[in-house]
Amino acid sequence: MENRRILIAVIIVLVCIPFQGTAYSNSNVGGHPLINKFAVLYFEDKILPNDPLLAGTSIRGEPTSGYTWDEIDGSEDIGPRNTVSMNRNKLVHHWIEDGGYSADEPEYTMALVHFYDPVNPSKPYLSDSRFLQEFGEFLDADFANPQRSAVDWAFDRDLGYGYFIQDYSWNDALRYYKDALAYPSRVNYNYGQAWRAVGETMHLVSDMTVPAHVRNDGHAWSDPYEDSVGSREVYFYKDGPYLNLNYDQGTLRDLMIRIATVTNRNFYSADTTPIHYTTLKGDEYIYHFYPQPSLDGLTPDAKGYYYSEGGRVLAREDSTLFQPLLTSGVLTSVYRLDEKVLNDQRRVLIPTAIRASAEVLDRFLPRFEAKLSIKKFLPEDPEDDQYEVYTTLKQVHTEPDAWSGYDLIVRNGAYMVETPPGGTPTEKPLSLTPVWATPPADPNFNNWADLYKFKPGTKVQMKYDLGGYVIKSNEVVIPELPTTTPTTKTSTETWTVPPTSSPVARASWGCANTAACTPAHPELCCPGTTFDHSPCAGCELCCVWVNATHPQTGQLGYYAIRANCACGTGETVDYRSIDTNPWSSLPG
Repeated sequence: MENRRILIAVIIVLVCIPFQGTAYSNSNVGGHPLINKFAVLYFEDKILPNDPLLAGTSIRGEPTSGYTWDEIDGSEDIGPRNTVSMNRNKLVHHWIEDGGYSADEPEYTMALVHFYDPVNPSKPYLSDSRFLQEFGEFLDADFANPQRSAVDWAFDRDLGYGYFIQDYSWNDALRYYKDALAYPSRVNYNYGQAWRAVGETMHLVSDMTVPAHVRNDGHAWSDPYEDSVGSREVYFYKDGPYLNLNYDQGTLRDLMIRIATVTNRNFYSADTTPIHYTTLKGDEYIYHFYPQPSLDGLTPDAKGYYYSEGGRVLAREDSTLFQPLLTSGVLTSVYRLDEKVLNDQRRVLIPTAIRASAEVLDRFLPRFEAKLSIKKFLPEDPEDDQYEVYTTLKQVHTEPDAWSGYDLIVRNGAYMVETPPGGTPTEKPLSLTPVWATPPADPNFNNWADLYKFKPGTKVQMKYDLGGYVIKSNEVVIPELPTTTPTTKTSTETWTVPPTSSPVARASWGCANTAACTPAHPELCCPGTTFDHSPCAGCELCCVWVNATHPQTGQLGYYAIRANCACGTGETVDYRSIDTNPWSSLPG
């Protein structure tokens, strides 16, 4: 048995393809960034149109700022994550695409935390002794293994010091985005940080489709699968069939482990193919690094290819090499990953990486329900062109939902989109401080109201650009003015609209008011009202009966101020001349 272990160790050294620990490393520039790019396109083409909670949304909004490490900034071999940190403005899909590059920088440092072995739960991190030895020799120094798997790294289990501080994990992405939404200005670096972290998480999920990264194969200087996946291969195989892994079930962590498990079970890496040898007594053995896939019971074709039950090429038997004779036996054959084998791997694993990465974006985007309602401020006054505008942005949970437990407050990125009849849309940014409504203690756009003037036939819609993630509300069309108008009296007489129900008794002080007009609620009183038994002269001219439920008292029918009315004359004036705030009782 001891001789057998020695033989296996020697064979490993002889047949291993001799340092590149980063996945899809033929092109960190081409492989991972392009997978991320096609993942965004897959999300937009396949996932977004089929999710009713994403109706009216897109991820093609305005650029956002953040700190980045792009291809143009060069690369580093080893060092802390913040070796390069450039402040730039980029679109969402560019942030995500470039995150595929920055996740591997510095390259050798990150190589130590991009592995996950599902067969070894006690040591799922990279523990390949040969790789670690050569890594230390390359650095000409002892370098401590951080003992962090790719799953740990993706979900923020870092060392908290030194080179291994994770600032772009999945949990960081959620934190950055929550902070970005709550910031009072859309210009804040948290948006860019969040999208970069999404892109880097995609990179780690894609690594779980690389056989060497899920089989504890440090592949010190080369790996044929990684070396064969660059931009051309990603373009060529991007639309192929992906593994059926129930991408929308469980947590994202569960999905990452599930991908690693299936890849480990069905695909060889170059340094973990079986070893076939014959003892001096004539007994044949096949040593397996991992239980699956197994060649036991399989018969190769005439060219030495072994096929899985699904018809995919697993490996090619190569018996043409020099076969060393050792004390315990003879190496009978070596199993290779040649171009035919690699083609079958790429055909499945590249589309799987794209589909899984698209799921990262799908899980990340919080679902909101945006609703807009508009009603005329004084419906009894046909000349009134003022409208009460209410909008809500309600967080809607899905299953599984990464945002469960988060209370997302939005304080930036809100716009009103107006399209006049026959005109073009214009976007007006909303202020956290409304013109007419009394600002709440914690102003936000989750519940917002204000008073606006609209022309009949105008289309109105709310738009929220949340760092490039665009959400739109329903559209409301301002109705045309009625053709008939109520009869009014001369300016020396009171202007009213006859109520259709019994009015509430007026207060004993002031002019036309309801019982809601009290010293505690002066905003419900007509201009000039005094809280005694002396009526204010002429203010009745500006009061009108509203046949609706009062928003504060719940009473049916109440008196309100006629829009833009001067108390002394009853004439229309600029709203700034009205010394009152009829909106202070509105919600939000």
